[in-house]
Amino acid sequence: WYPAPPEGCLLFLEDLKEFSTPAVVSKWMANLEHRGVLERASGLIFGHYADSPEPWIDEILCRIGQRWQIPVVQCEDYGHGLHNAILPIGIRARLDTEADSFELLESGVQ
Repeated sequence: WYPAPPEGCLLFLEDLKEFSTPAVVSKWMANLEHRGVLERASGLIFGHYADSPEPWIDEILCRIGQRWQIPVVQCEDYGHGLHNAILPIGIRARLDTEADSFELLESGVQ
């Protein structure tokens, strides 16, 4: 129901505590795998907006990163709450988990 993402894209997802049981997050990840999204991704950024992130999310995200050999990071919210950040869609960016960095390589404003 949506077009395939471009090869080498950074996938960013955000989760709300009410929808973040292990079964639901695993189901979402399985859906993305079956649709071919993760095989085209070069990295995954998982934002979680809740008072306290669930520790089991790390395990699920680690398995996804290992299975698809992509860097995966979990961060606080980036679209909701106190620590809003703008992640422009369609520009080049770099995620380097070894250097602990995320960099926008183009301007998000035209």
